[in-house]
Amino acid sequence: MTEMKDSILAVRGLKVDFSTPDGTVEAVKGIDLDVRSGETLAVVGESGSGKSQTMMGIMGLLAKNGTVTGSARYRGQELVGLAPKALNKVRGSKITMIFQEPMTSLDPLYTIGRQIAEPIVHHRGGSFKEARGRVLELLELVGIPEPGRRIDSYPHELSGGQRQRVMIAMALANEPDILIADEPTTALDVTIQAQILDLLKSLQRRFGMAIVLITHDLGIVKYFADRVAVMRRGEVVEQGMTADIFERPKGDYTRMLLEAEPSGRKASPPDNAPIILEGRNVAVDYTIPGGLFRGASAAFRAVDGVNLRLRQGQT
Repeated sequence: MTEMKDSILAVRGLKVDFSTPDGTVEAVKGIDLDVRSGETLAVVGESGSGKSQTMMGIMGLLAKNGTVTGSARYRGQELVGLAPKALNKVRGSKITMIFQEPMTSLDPLYTIGRQIAEPIVHHRGGSFKEARGRVLELLELVGIPEPGRRIDSYPHELSGGQRQRVMIAMALANEPDILIADEPTTALDVTIQAQILDLLKSLQRRFGMAIVLITHDLGIVKYFADRVAVMRRGEVVEQGMTADIFERPKGDYTRMLLEAEPSGRKASPPDNAPIILEGRNVAVDYTIPGGLFRGASAAFRAVDGVNLRLRQGQT
């Protein structure tokens, strides 16, 4: 496979192996991929297909029993086998990554402001105090409400969607060329999923960065991706433009994935079905305790006047 025009990341013959007590497991079996400037490439496949391990191998983030061979060239610079010090100049600056569960990536002992500032201080120098203004800009950019207050919050004080926004802010801190998003919305409910995807699209347009989206959700792929690479059992079995993959899939496995997507609609219950649950004007308030650094206590309304009616047989 020759390198694509405008390719900023060219992967050739990439292999990822893991040593186990039962022998060597071949997670990725010599794949080729290209990422072009400003595009969204979706890497899709079922669990265990090797899509996440491909990107972890490129980023030098494999577990201790993992090894990566082959080639991954970022703007001509070979990343496979690169010394950690040199790799760190690319990782977290030019190529960044966000994961599906931010609570496992965020340190519970540090404020989100401190954690967003970390890559800024590491790659650009200066102090955490000097980085604070940039952190506030990033929090506002990703849609965190009241950034001046939230900058000193800890991860457990944020919702799941807000924590994912914090991870995006951290990944964007140094305006990367490539953002790798590994199942970034799996742990979120559907309305928040849409918000996060819209946010990523708007930030991509603003910064001109490429996005590699790792997912098993073909609905997201159709909405979000320019090109698609389909993986199965450690191999890329099909690649192409998104429209071509969905309208004219060539491989049996790709057709099977597309046909596995649910279709149709559930029948509604009859209008006279008995009501089994009803709530009217439901409100839930929380008191946020004050303290030495927080000032006086405040009230937070989490649920504001919700009406709900559920009939037997209704979802």
